[in-house]
Amino acid sequence: MTYARTADNIRQSPSDDLQLCLIRSGSVAIAHDGRKAALGPGNIGLYDAARPFLLNFGEPYQSLIL
Repeated sequence: MTYARTADNIRQSPSDDLQLCLIRSGSVAIAHDGRKAALGPGNIGLYDAARPFLLNFGEPYQSLIL
């Protein structure tokens, strides 16, 4: 599963939230501000919802986003 927050999304629904993504099982690749990270179980990613990002979850997966 892929989730993208684009510049258009940000214009339509601005948010200055920081989000934490805790991977409980499976994996996720995060692309944000020109950086990429591959996370697995027990890893935490932090990203700024006011800027475009892409989350690509390997299936099956479980995550908790705060």
